[in-house]
Amino acid sequence: MRRPGPQAAGARHAGGPARLAILALIGAVACSPTASGTPGPARPTASAARPTAAVPTATPAASLATASPGATSSSTVGRVWAPLPDAPTLEGTFVGSLFFDGAGPLLAGGFVVKGEGRAEGAVWASDDARAWTRLTARPGFEDAAVGRISRAPDGTFLAVGSTCYYECAGVRIWRSTDGTTWTAVDHDLPESAFVSVIPGGPGWVGLGEVNMPLGALAGWTSADGARWSPATGIGPDPGVVRGFVATADGFVAGGSVYPEDRSEPAVWTSADGTAWARVAATDAPEGLGLEALVELDGLLIALARTDGGIELWTSEAGDDWSLRSGAGAPFEIGGSRLIRIAMVVAGGPGLVAFGAAEAPDSGPTIGIWVTADGLDWQPGEVTAFVPDVEVYDAVRFGDGVLAVGRLPCDIETCVERPAFWISPPG
Repeated sequence: MRRPGPQAAGARHAGGPARLAILALIGAVACSPTASGTPGPARPTASAARPTAAVPTATPAASLATASPGATSSSTVGRVWAPLPDAPTLEGTFVGSLFFDGAGPLLAGGFVVKGEGRAEGAVWASDDARAWTRLTARPGFEDAAVGRISRAPDGTFLAVGSTCYYECAGVRIWRSTDGTTWTAVDHDLPESAFVSVIPGGPGWVGLGEVNMPLGALAGWTSADGARWSPATGIGPDPGVVRGFVATADGFVAGGSVYPEDRSEPAVWTSADGTAWARVAATDAPEGLGLEALVELDGLLIALARTDGGIELWTSEAGDDWSLRSGAGAPFEIGGSRLIRIAMVVAGGPGLVAFGAAEAPDSGPTIGIWVTADGLDWQPGEVTAFVPDVEVYDAVRFGDGVLAVGRLPCDIETCVERPAFWISPPG
């Protein structure tokens, strides 16, 4: 570990919330009094033929992203936002995540079945993020919440979620060859596991925890999403994985571990996802834990939480990290630097980060920051986001960024419905 290190001349990259998404699902199931439980018509023909070439995707962990800078630092992407019109067809919907592969955005989540007090998982599709069509029917999605969607290079989609009734627990998996027709997968992951999945290794690489809450860390690999083999070196300490990325040399994962009632950052590396090795504490970021781990143009970027706020660390291979002292504007919301980073996604000239205030007395409750190189972070405007709004996920969408969340409402009278924002406006 080098503290601090020289500024890097180049940069490269990697986006969205798994654990936070499931927590959002649980809260929505508990308070949503209505639902739209009838599938809409088939996905419009314009979006039905999904491309097979590699395209931008939302990856599964709470803070992952992958892209290359394609705009100047003066770009308004990620900096200026506007709300999209309300989507009445999504009444009763709770949000897991967003996914975009070039054919149109997909929304993962579920809804509460009217009069039955239970959840049903679902995937919706849209051409423009304004009108949404439900793609899934009940068989295989009963008592479930869809958390996050990933896509392999061969075009196969995998969605991972949870079994949900009054609470969400246990892994559910669905597969699709085109993003439109989804079927449940009979898998052999532990029932008590919480897993995030990205393509790689023999087919898929999964990291997560078992025996929640504060479960033991664990990893798995699979060729088909059904049969999973345990990975070594990632547990069994209690902790949480906040992001993992595929690199030219394999995989790098980051998060926090909780030894003896403490919290500390942790980073692991792997050549193929089957065997992991934890980076020595002397070479890893310092602080209370990692809030995000991303990759931008060959540069690994970690946002670590400390008693004083968020610190920026970088690495070229994941095994030796440097504190970037003085890199960019400080991460703060309403003058407070004690915040949490909800997600980092590809967008703008490079990356867009979303954060939330701990417990502000007044002022904004979220923060947005944009960077072109991973080092110089500048704040974006948050005037389009009303106080107490919750942003659950964001994804690169065409030449912009699409975010989804929930507006604040009274739990007694609330009609649950996602809210969407777009950057740049237009």
